[in-house]
Amino acid sequence: MKKNQGYSRRQWLKQVGQTTAAGAVLLSIPSYARPASAQVVVVGGGFGGATAARYIKRRDPSIHVRLIEPAKTFYTCPFSNLYLGGLRRFEQQAHSYDDLRAQGIEIIHDIATAVDPDKKTVQLAQGASLTYDKLLLSPGVDMRWHALEGYDEAAAELAPHAWKAGAQTQLLKKQLDAMPDGGTFILVAPENPFRCPPGPYERVSMVAHYFSQHKPKSKILILDAKDAFSKQALFQDAWQHIYGDMIEWVPMSQGGRVIRVDAKQRLVETEFGDQHQADVLNVIPPQQAAQIAHQSGVADQSLWVPIDPTTFASQHVPDVYVVGDATIA
Repeated sequence: MKKNQGYSRRQWLKQVGQTTAAGAVLLSIPSYARPASAQVVVVGGGFGGATAARYIKRRDPSIHVRLIEPAKTFYTCPFSNLYLGGLRRFEQQAHSYDDLRAQGIEIIHDIATAVDPDKKTVQLAQGASLTYDKLLLSPGVDMRWHALEGYDEAAAELAPHAWKAGAQTQLLKKQLDAMPDGGTFILVAPENPFRCPPGPYERVSMVAHYFSQHKPKSKILILDAKDAFSKQALFQDAWQHIYGDMIEWVPMSQGGRVIRVDAKQRLVETEFGDQHQADVLNVIPPQQAAQIAHQSGVADQSLWVPIDPTTFASQHVPDVYVVGDATIA
């Protein structure tokens, strides 16, 4: 049988595109259908936004791709728990945008403050307005401040959430290092949905590893707003096998749901009226899609972004695609 010479690149890209967010977006902007001056704006330079920008540009170098990201260095949340566990240096979490620039992607270090879907423009904090043919949002999440009484941005400087990598991660590590052996680390886990469902329990595992090496008399208490969590059986079996009785998990139905936080005193209160004192308090609050998703109209009453899971197109706004933690995929 004669080999189909037309297969190679186009069909391979199609197959890859069916299994990746970046591929889904780039396939919705076929190179043969776009003029050389086509404008794609990507908001958010995390995993989703940076990957999409890279592959859109790779698919068609004539497309003008602009990536909007305020941070000049991207610190990854994945593997940040290894840093807390003493198995990774913080510097290893850092990545620059130089490689994307080298590929011809325009990197703009600014904050996207507003989207006008009718005019197809993105407004930036420093005053610039960018036009687009297609817009890709990868904004991540925002914390729902005050969803827990007493927990706001100021409180997070005392009882860090560390759910966005960077200064919060370093603060939590500093507190863990300073905690006396025999102290108590309390992690407050949120209700669903939130960024990275296994993340709180991965964090507990790594903090337990650090304690076992340096503070073996210490305890870990998980106060959870849920009665079940991701990969629960695997985590709990490993905790029991490796760390014995160091870790205690309290589900919602047994008084685990925290309703009030006193960050100065490192004290939390549950809906059952129980109070728990921590030496180090890590509060992971309820979350939602980042503000730009709400302003642009792609988020709905769930506080998250519904999308077409086959293309990552917004269900509400044409020519806007959304990837990453902000979505309900």
